[in-house]
Amino acid sequence: MYEHGTFDKTLFSSRLQELQAEMEKYYTEKSRLEFELREDNSSPVSYERVYALISQFDKLIDGTTFEQRKMLLHMVIKKITLNKQRKIENIELIFDESTEKYFSTIDPSVNNAEGV
Repeated sequence: MYEHGTFDKTLFSSRLQELQAEMEKYYTEKSRLEFELREDNSSPVSYERVYALISQFDKLIDGTTFEQRKMLLHMVIKKITLNKQRKIENIELIFDESTEKYFSTIDPSVNNAEGV
């Protein structure tokens, strides 16, 4: 159409406005979702529950597939700190309701763990 010199500028102008409005809507939604992710909406898990889950962690790991192990470790490990020699200095773990539910789906016996 452009090559023939017969394109309608108003058609392209209105389509451009539609796309810009749609893009603005998506940016707004993105901002809302980012804000929601930054908020800590999860309930803390009790010390006893974390202790029970950790004490059975090796059992859980041994009884899972590679993909399940990978997902489980990604859910539990929040941060790994290395020293100057690139040795592990600290591992920060995170436990919340979703982690607890995932543990329970892999091995329902963790619900009967001592201390829970």
